[in-house]
Amino acid sequence: NAPVAANLSCRLIRLEHDIDGATGKAHLVMSCLWTTPANHEVQGHLRFDQTQAIKRNDATGFATASQQLVDQAVTQIINKTRSVIVKSTKANG
Repeated sequence: NAPVAANLSCRLIRLEHDIDGATGKAHLVMSCLWTTPANHEVQGHLRFDQTQAIKRNDATGFATASQQLVDQAVTQIINKTRSVIVKSTKANG
């Protein structure tokens, strides 16, 4: 088995349904940290803080907008993980 290149820890800070009159938005804030397993040295950090307008300001609209935000966050986490692993592989190569 290959050694683990990085540990990933993510924290959900906020998932809110912000309502302003008849309009609304979903708001997602997450923070992720990549560290070296052996010495806990930070290899990367990502803070995701985005909003998504809600087309229909109800629970279904909030769920749809929230899922879009989660999809965006996961894509950024995957891309950052690739970057951290490539950087780690080159440093240890």
